[in-house]
Amino acid sequence: PVEADLDESGEISIIEALLLGAALALDSLGAGFGAALADYQLVITSGLVGLLTLATLSIGLRAGQMVELPSNSLWAKLAPGVLLVLLGTSKLI
Repeated sequence: PVEADLDESGEISIIEALLLGAALALDSLGAGFGAALADYQLVITSGLVGLLTLATLSIGLRAGQMVELPSNSLWAKLAPGVLLVLLGTSKLI
């Protein structure tokens, strides 16, 4: 999120969101290319990816609503970066 905030306004604008979405789409394109090379079943893989994405987004939204952190706390500043590093590391494994 910090890298996507190009004008350093503290909020991600529509243009910045589009750029972030494009970067994530390219990541998914690479994952799809790898899945095709590994000869995964198209329908099963697409369905599972969609269901798991929906499930993890729902869990993340609910968890985020339950946690009330002041915006100036250290954890609130570090959590997005830590989560992105963990997600990136999980993709390498």
